[in-house]
Amino acid sequence: MPKLSEKAKQAILTVFDEIDNGDGKLTADELFRYLNKNNDPVTTDEAKAFITVFDKDKNGTIDREEFINALVS
Repeated sequence: MPKLSEKAKQAILTVFDEIDNGDGKLTADELFRYLNKNNDPVTTDEAKAFITVFDKDKNGTIDREEFINALVS
């Protein structure tokens, strides 16, 4: 992962926490609902594709580190 300042990392994790339902991982459904609610419309397939591309451990969700890597890669 690229070197981030603590402030930048916390800003990214704040967004993660806004999307997350509290279980520490993001699903395609959570991402879909968040983006569409915040005027950045995506399709269900686009949300699923994001998860698929950045889900490095292939468990079907994105954890905090995977989310950081997705946004800074």
